[in-house]
Amino acid sequence: MKRGIVSLSVLIILAAWLTLALLFAEDNLAYLRQQSALRSDYMDSFWELQHKSADTKSDPCLGIGAENELTQRIEVVGNARYSDAPLHYIWCERKALFKKPITKKGHIGELKQFVTVTQLLAESAAFVNAPLYLEPTATPRIYWFPRNKGYTRLNGEVYGIILAEQDFELSGKGTFRGSIITGGALQVNAQAAYAYHAKTVKALSYGAWHRLARSWIDYDVKD
Repeated sequence: MKRGIVSLSVLIILAAWLTLALLFAEDNLAYLRQQSALRSDYMDSFWELQHKSADTKSDPCLGIGAENELTQRIEVVGNARYSDAPLHYIWCERKALFKKPITKKGHIGELKQFVTVTQLLAESAAFVNAPLYLEPTATPRIYWFPRNKGYTRLNGEVYGIILAEQDFELSGKGTFRGSIITGGALQVNAQAAYAYHAKTVKALSYGAWHRLARSWIDYDVKD
């Protein structure tokens, strides 16, 4: 009789232990499944952003406006398919095109104080090269005039920055608003004029926004 009671007690204890073990194992499995799902969502976001990063057309930095800051942090949603997708953060930057600020309508004979040959070559694709006529445009531009092409004819009100390697002559009729920077003398004919325009100069003084290399993080950094 006693032996039977002992055996039954042992069986009950074993059953309870097995039940607890199974519950513990189930909790562990549920936790592992949850972690696996979270990791899967994270990796989906990771690879989606990797593909976006490789595609310059989808660079989120390109959508930043013309603020004066040279660096700016923006947040990017990891995976658009999920409403609670994790946020990622990247740093965007743009570089100043000139060695010092442009502060007046004409910096005559001061070209080398503002730009170097290396800078001119690096940014040449962004310049309009030696146009014979300056016409009004929707957006201000930087106009580059090498030493053997130091002449243009103004036709209306034009906004931008003129960089002339040596002497420069501005003729025609109208007003050039922004700044003229030359490596030599400046000649402005009677019906042409030029004036400083701070907003135009500011907008053209920096290169395009781009993503800073190795700046992608998946946690917020407070200022």
